[in-house]
Order: sequence, then structure tokens, then C-alpha cells
Amino acid sequence: RGMAASRLADAVRLAREASAEEREQLCTQACLEDCLHILASDEAATALGHDALRVLRNLCVQAPAVQQRLLDGGVLAATCALVRRYLPAQGSRVESEAETVTIRLC
Repeated sequence: RGMAASRLADAVRLAREASAEEREQLCTQACLEDCLHILASDEAATALGHDALRVLRNLCVQAPAVQQRLLDGGVLAATCALVRRYLPAQGSRVESEAETVTIRLC
């Protein structure tokens, strides 16, 4: 778990600082699968889940090809499910971040 957290923290930073072209390279199938796995687990409400959402959010900024890859990869369904799951706890970091990713993909 520590290794995954470290990799995700690095990915958050890299995705935030990358150009659109670099984001396309960062958005690998393994990256998507890792993020989706975390978001579907109990860890979605932890710092690890928050980082997974931040990676997805940062990847899709001004990068239409990445946005399409995220849509095709099931990210929209995963973030909508998180919004529904955490909406009763309005103001939660997970719900807020999931909503941001959902809006960016719509």
C-alpha cells in the first residue's frame, strides 16, 4: 500500500505539471486500472482514493484524447458511482473530487 501511495502521489504531481501530450503518455491502461481499482474499493474514502481522483482530474485537463480514453475506460461511471455513494456526506473530499472529474468529462 505504501508503494501504491508513493506512486500515486508522484503521478498527481506529474499529471499536474505535464503538457497535454505528456498526459497522453501518462494515461496508460495500468494507470487507469490502478485508479479504478482503488475507487471501487473501500480505499476510495482514504487519502489513496483522493489521490486516484486527483490523478484522473489532472490527466484530463485540456487533453481531449485523454478525456476520451478516460470515458472509454469507465472512469465516468466510476466517478458517478462515487458521487452517489458519498453524496449523503456532502462536502466530503471524495464526493467533491469525484464531482470535479465527472464535470470535466461531461
